Amino acid sequence: MSISLPATPETRHLLVAFSDLEAFSRIAEKLRDPADVFKLMDDIVRIISSQVEKAGGYYVKTMGDGSLMVFDVSDADAGVMALLALKEAVESHLRGQGMHNRLRISAHAGEASFGPFGPRGEIDLYGDEVNRAALVGSGSYRGEFVMSPETLRKLSPQTRTKYNRHVRDTVSRASEG
Repeated sequence: MSISLPATPETRHLLVAFSDLEAFSRIAEKLRDPADVFKLMDDIVRIISSQVEKAGGYYVKTMGDGSLMVFDVSDADAGVMALLALKEAVESHLRGQGMHNRLRISAHAGEASFGPFGPRGEIDLYGDEVNRAALVGSGSYRGEFVMSPETLRKLSPQTRTKYNRHVRDTVSRASEG
């Protein structure tokens, strides 16, 4: 199911996800030439947006080495599976470039105001739940895929089995096995 983009801002229950490259400064330092950094980030954003759109989500924007994505929460399974696929695709691309950086992804299901924003009318989203999505497991899960308990509860039992509960009650993370 594809997420429908609103013509005017509206509040919706969404699956909001952020990504961030681990140790991005080391990538920039290794590549040195800003044009090479630009090219690598362009490749990565194209990989991420392709995976998101294939799963019916919407790639909202790039923020430095990070990305903001959104999916219809009613199809949280497809969103989570796309996030896992894009994590693997980005990390594989980086390995192919001789880099071993990992992509951290955080996801949270919650309400946000979603729609055209600013002078160009580009789609964006705002709200406390968007901030929560950005902060899920922050600082302690470098290079992992983490999600809030609210996200885990939106998954089907079959998809939920791919995750193990972390000791802390605030997040769940992808199981390696």
